[in-house]
Amino acid sequence: MTSSAPALGTRMLLIRPGHSLADARNEFMGSRRCRGLDRTGHDQVRLLGRALAQLPLQVARIYHTDVARAEDTANLLAVALGGAAVEAALECRAYGAAEGKLVDEVLATFDPPLELSPDTPLAEGAESWTEVVDRTRRELEQLSDRHPGQTLLIVCDKDTIAASFQLYLDVPPTRSQNVHTDNSAITEWISAPAADSEDGALQRRWILTRHNDRTHLAHLATPASGPRSGRNFSPVPHDSSTASITASAGASAFSPKTP
Repeated sequence: MTSSAPALGTRMLLIRPGHSLADARNEFMGSRRCRGLDRTGHDQVRLLGRALAQLPLQVARIYHTDVARAEDTANLLAVALGGAAVEAALECRAYGAAEGKLVDEVLATFDPPLELSPDTPLAEGAESWTEVVDRTRRELEQLSDRHPGQTLLIVCDKDTIAASFQLYLDVPPTRSQNVHTDNSAITEWISAPAADSEDGALQRRWILTRHNDRTHLAHLATPASGPRSGRNFSPVPHDSSTASITASAGASAFSPKTP
């Protein structure tokens, strides 16, 4: 695992929690039902912690979603990184009446597919995809504004990571929902000043330096999980950090990452 960053940039390492019962059963499990990591998840996160500990990271704080699998992951990483401060700062997606139900069974009830209707809630009392993206925008802005020029670890569910692609790369909502991220994989964003806007104010852009980096899991057996739902969309390879993507002012550009 390697990592490099432009000077003075705020770095957000978005980490999906390790494997949990929700993954094994392929069920919607939010803050009320989640019981944390399973044995495979603990093994995954310990390997991730060892890999991160070998990098020259100065982590300002570890933030996590308010769900047990994310809290377990954050606490294990804090130990691996020498006792970094941990704080719950993101909300878990509200699944409403879909809580505890099989993902595929819930999604099969929608025609056309739910991904084509981002304003439609997943179930009664649940958030729509549009609401997830709006909430994620507020949460990530607050955290990055709190730590200018610093490095943050943010343990969050795959929905938050997928939403970041829509926010920072203008990936359409009908495709961003299917950005694939494995358990304990890393997605890294680095901020940089954008070109002056028309009113002369500097804007902030986000550069994607890696997505779904799971090289630390290369020798760990893949757990048996429920089937994945929906198409698999990712603009960068699933098993390496071989692309750099820049997002700024409503446009995205793909360029090969230099060695």
